[in-house]
Amino acid sequence: MSKFEFDITYIKGELNKVADCLSRYFENDTSNEVHELHEYVQADRRIDPDGEDLPKERYQEVVEKTIEIRVMQVAEARHSQWLREAREQWNRRQMKCISQMLNVMRYTFNHTITTKGSK
Repeated sequence: MSKFEFDITYIKGELNKVADCLSRYFENDTSNEVHELHEYVQADRRIDPDGEDLPKERYQEVVEKTIEIRVMQVAEARHSQWLREAREQWNRRQMKCISQMLNVMRYTFNHTITTKGSK
């Protein structure tokens, strides 16, 4: 921690609403419950959605990060959709190639039988 500059300010527990809520936020979870990382990091935002108990700088940071997360989610959804469409297109092409190969094999097989049968 010596790498950071910080000031420690004591706030009596019963007055420190956000910290108290954060320390208890996940206490009813079972050991099998796993949350997304952003759920742990942004817990204070969910506890105090209007930012009434958050310092102004923290509230602004939360707003900016929320927008950033939404932008990332939209980009990820678009990329996932593009991958699904590309995979479907590739599958269609593969099926078309397989169908063409089967037609060639059927023709070859039928032609071989017809040729042997006429001898």
